[in-house]
This record gives sequence, structure tokens and C-alpha cells, in this order.
Amino acid sequence: MEIIRYRCNPPFEGEKSLIRLFVDGQYVELPYTPGVLFPLEMASLKECRSIPLAFFIADSKDIERAKSATTVKIKITHLDFEQGIDLVAQTVRSLKSKIRIDANRTLSVEQVEILKALIPVERLDYFEEPTQKIEDILHLDIPLALDESFLEEGWEKKLGYSQVVAAVVKPYRVFYKPIVQQAFLSGKRVVLSATLEDSLPILKLATHLGLLDEPIGIDIDRFKTPLLACPIAAADPDKIALIADGKEISYGLLNSWILQCNFEQIKSFKAESIQSSIILFFALLRNGQDVDFETIPCFKREQSTSIPKYAKIFIKTSGTTGLPKKICWYWGSLLENIKEQLESYPDFKGASFRTSLDLSRMGGLMSILRPLLSEGTLILDGTTIACFESAVPTQIFKKLHSNTPYLAKKLLIGGAKCPQKTLKLIKDWGLTPIIIYSSSELGACLIDHKPLKNTRVLMDDRGCLRIKKGGVSAAAFQDSEGYYTTSDLASYFEGGIEILGRADRVVNTGGEKVLLDYIEAKAEELFSDFLFFAFGNEDLCWGEALCVAYDGPDVPIEEPFFDAFKKLLPPYMVPKRLIRLPTGYPPKPSRDFLRSLINSNLSPSHF
Repeated sequence: MEIIRYRCNPPFEGEKSLIRLFVDGQYVELPYTPGVLFPLEMASLKECRSIPLAFFIADSKDIERAKSATTVKIKITHLDFEQGIDLVAQTVRSLKSKIRIDANRTLSVEQVEILKALIPVERLDYFEEPTQKIEDILHLDIPLALDESFLEEGWEKKLGYSQVVAAVVKPYRVFYKPIVQQAFLSGKRVVLSATLEDSLPILKLATHLGLLDEPIGIDIDRFKTPLLACPIAAADPDKIALIADGKEISYGLLNSWILQCNFEQIKSFKAESIQSSIILFFALLRNGQDVDFETIPCFKREQSTSIPKYAKIFIKTSGTTGLPKKICWYWGSLLENIKEQLESYPDFKGASFRTSLDLSRMGGLMSILRPLLSEGTLILDGTTIACFESAVPTQIFKKLHSNTPYLAKKLLIGGAKCPQKTLKLIKDWGLTPIIIYSSSELGACLIDHKPLKNTRVLMDDRGCLRIKKGGVSAAAFQDSEGYYTTSDLASYFEGGIEILGRADRVVNTGGEKVLLDYIEAKAEELFSDFLFFAFGNEDLCWGEALCVAYDGPDVPIEEPFFDAFKKLLPPYMVPKRLIRLPTGYPPKPSRDFLRSLINSNLSPSHF
């Protein structure tokens, strides 16, 4: 006898344990649970008898395919109760089969009563474990089948209830022989149930037990995906979700718009307002579709108020330190990340937020989800004062230097290291800066220099952050200890953790390595009214030429800039080109954007 384990491939998840036996000159593999074994008589069966199936129904499309079924099993666990009512009513109208209700303990007593009233007595086969406590519904006098309760103390008594007509067993539990034996002795039915992956063992078991006329319920794998309630649908419908153009939009109205959203109303994310993009974003997720901000979406399924846990959201990286790329997040992981932020920084819960960040980037996505997942308010107009506003350092620099005030009490700053002079400027304007450290792969990790709840932070030999946390993207490759190693240099200080810059922001110029963060800091130290972006550009002489782009007052600085650098630093650390950024440049200029700017401009060379 050999016990083997293997990891299931999609669409199944988790690990399977099997027992491998040599029976009648052949190896057989059977599901294994410690202390519970398949009957060896079953292992020797070479053929399975033809057994009737209870056709599995989980949406309206399944009803048409079940026209010839004698028994159907309606799965309402994955549905909102209103959808469950509708599915049961459609089944009763469209089919003549016996009906089993599988609710996996999710219903209240009142909901069981409502469903009972929908199904004619002669059509109802049984309710399988409809509520948390079976005793609560015994007075309803409906046929019941028990499943999970067999693993709890007192199953003998429960099996004796007159309302219980059947014991439902699965391949990995059926060898709990007293259950099957007592069911037979007390005149109860034994009904077999399994997932699609266990269909062969369950057929063998039916043959072994002689259950040749009792329909087997085999769950179809496409409905094994866990679903999560959409927070917008679950919120207080009277609370204000959005303020746009001076109008207050409640969670109830926003939820209604999401349910009504279709392809003809909104063509793509890029062509619409943030409000329309939010509606489209949640409409796609509720339809079980991937969200990709670069493609034009269309709907394939019926509208819902739930979101599959493994629905995919693709965000883009900025390309500031490398090539831009897409990062895949699952909704469940993104939701976990947001919840940890709300728990770690309670002031976020129910607060009002404003953002002007790109929704397709991690910062922009976080800035709309924080309020909408905590029953807060997302402000999309330019007149309402918000508790928080999200921005990157470049946006803050440009806005405050233009003497445009922020209509917010606190600024959430992320996307890049914020220069000390910008932090001072924020405080001078009477605002409170809050630094958020996040990455496209890990989401938010630090708020106000402190790790989120359930987040552990270490430093490697280079001084880079190593982070272990929940709620990460599919691209967060962790080491054997569960840590994700970043390229962000950091140090401890009395108030928490300070991000110093990027270890990979290095230019190899003429064989010498130059830290771009150091060049930017030195330039801003010399010219405090300006903002600088250092980068490398391919060059025949230097390999990579050190270049700098800048923004600030409309005065010439080229000559004093190069003079100052030549006096302070060795020749290889003196930038070779300096160029002013054009109006309307991106908040986080990518390396490719900066290089194209240099290559298309005849800026003076200081080689």
C-alpha cells in the first residue's frame, strides 16, 4: 500500500491524496483520507454499471439541457437569493423532473419557507443541508437530506428524524460505514454526490453498494469558483457613493447603474469618464469577465451582484525603471489588500477620497476602491472638500507651484519617493502628507511608514525590502520563506520604515555606475524650485549617457546647472544633457518617454 499526493490542475484546486493498491494483478488508485479507506471490493471492480444522474442546474442555460432528466439538482449556493428564487421558479415551470435543492447551509428559515412554497409537493425530492442548524426547520415538514452533519457529533440522532429521507455521502466520506449501514437499516435512502473529478470513484461506489436506481449528483466544475458579494451591492443603498458635478450618487443608484450597464452604453475605459469607467469595471467583474483597460469589453453572461474570487484585473506598470508590463490581480487578492489597508489605517473607513490618478495603474485602482469598499465617498468634482486626495509627487509639485490649493485635508502620496522640499511645501499649505508605499505586484505594503496588518518586512544584504503579506498579485513570486524581494532601498528610523529609492535605478556610463536617485536629489538640493528626472540614454561614446529632464519656473538654468555639477562631482557623474519637460507630461514619466524627448530634441550636449 502506497499513499501518494498530487496537486490538482485548473479548474480544480488544492491537493489530492490517493492510496495506491495492487489488486488482481493491477494497480488502482482511490481517494484517501487518514483513517478512512475505500472497500477493497470496490477497488477490484473493472466495470461500472450505468447509473442515473441528477442533472446539475446552476443557471438558466442548464434548464434547456435538462429537458429529459428525471431528477435535477439546483445549486443556489453561488447565487443571490433573488436569483435563486428565479432559477427555482424557471425550473419548476420548464421541467417535470424531481427537484433537489443544494444550498450548503446558506439559507435562513424564512428563505427555506419561500423556496418550499415554489415547489409542488410531488416534485420536491429534498433540501440538502439548507440551513446552519437542521433542528430549526423540522417544523416545516419538508423532506431533508443530510451531508456535512455526519461529521459532527450526534449524526445518529439526526438521521433518525422523520423529515430526513436520505443520507448524502461523497467518495472520501462514504467509508464511514456506520452512516451507510444505519441509513439502510432505518429505511433511509443513500444518495451519492461528487465533483466531476470524482465521477469515476462515485460510479464504482454506486455499483459496489448496489445503488443502481438512485440518481447520483455530480457537480460540474465550472461552478466551483468561489464568489464574493460585490461591496457596492452590499453597502447601505442610501449612503453617498459618488459626488460628481455637484450631484450626490447613492450606493443604491450606483448598484442599479452597474446592473443596467451593457456594451452599447460604454464602449471602452479610455473613451469615458471615471464614473463610467467605475460602472464598467464592476459590471465586467460581476459578469465573471477579465478587466483589461487596453481592450474594448463585451458582456457574455447575465448580470449579478457577486464577483468571482478569481476574476482577473490587469494593471499596467509605469515603465519608470524598466519596460512597462501588465500585472494580473485576482479580485479576491485585491479585496484582501484593500481590507488590510482599511484595518491598518482606520481613518480610511467611510471617508471621502478624491483622485486624478490613472485607473489602469495600481495607485489609481487603489484610490477608487478604498472608498467604494468601505462605504466611503469617492469625489469626482473639483469643488467638494475631501478627507483624502491621492497624488504622486510630480502632480503635487506642479499644482502647488501654480498656487492652486488642494481641496483635501490629507494627501496620500505614492508612486515615487517624495522629495523633502515637496513635503515641506505640503505642510506649508496646511495639508497633512501620508506616504503610501506600494508596488504593482504587492499593492499597498506601508502606510505612513508602517507595515499593514499581516505584513512582515525585512532588509536583504543590499538594503532592499523583503516583504511577506497577504493580498498580492499573481506576479508576486515569493521565495521559500514566503517573502517577495523588491528593488526598493529602505532603512529603519524611529517612526517606521523610510523608502530611500530604487536599487535598479542605476546608469552604467563609461563603465561607472551612477545612482539616478542620488543625481535627482543633488539637483533638487541645488535648485530647490525645480523638479528633476534623471535617466540613461543609449550613446556610442558612454554606452549610456546620463541625462536629466526638469520642470519648474520659466527661467534658464542650463549654465548654472552644469557649472554646479562640474564643481561638486567627478566627470562621470555630471549629466551630459539637460532638457525641459513639455507641458502636460505624464505624472510618472517613463524611461521611454524621457529617452524619446532627448532623442527628438536638439538640447545642448555637454560631453
